[in-house]
Amino acid sequence: PSSSSSSSASASSSLTTPLQKPPLHPTESEIARNSGSASGATKHPQPSKMANPALVIVAHARENYLRRSLSAVLKADHSELFKIYVSLDSPPNYGKMENLVRQVAAEEGGGGVDVNVLKMRPRSNSAFESSGIGRISRHHEFALKQGFEVLGHSHVIILEEDLVVAKDFFTLFVEASD
Repeated sequence: PSSSSSSSASASSSLTTPLQKPPLHPTESEIARNSGSASGATKHPQPSKMANPALVIVAHARENYLRRSLSAVLKADHSELFKIYVSLDSPPNYGKMENLVRQVAAEEGGGGVDVNVLKMRPRSNSAFESSGIGRISRHHEFALKQGFEVLGHSHVIILEEDLVVAKDFFTLFVEASD
């Protein structure tokens, strides 16, 4: 009886082997296999499935947040494959926020990076539109409509002004599109 219980226990344990998490960082052999060389050079992704991708940072009036977010976007690998926009929703702050966008684009992109500004105007003074959640919801709707319907982009990524992306942010999207 004890031998049969041990054999059934070992059989059931082999069927229920827990999934192992992949390592956080690739091994040298994985890097070489993925890059086609043993030196570890990374592949340059091609936007084969994303014919005309864009990224829109939706911003209100927080200059320091927008500066950090836009700077990280422009420094990220493969940002040149995406059209970059900053969408503003506070008419009284358009001037200072546009100046900030131009300044950051010149500093981080060497003046050659084209960052366009979109300006959303409030539709109404309704309670919902005036609320924080209403304004954010409307701003996201505006950014998506501008990106897809007005500007004709194939893909649109929306970021809030207080998000700072990692260096490989765009690489993830490009590789996921293949």
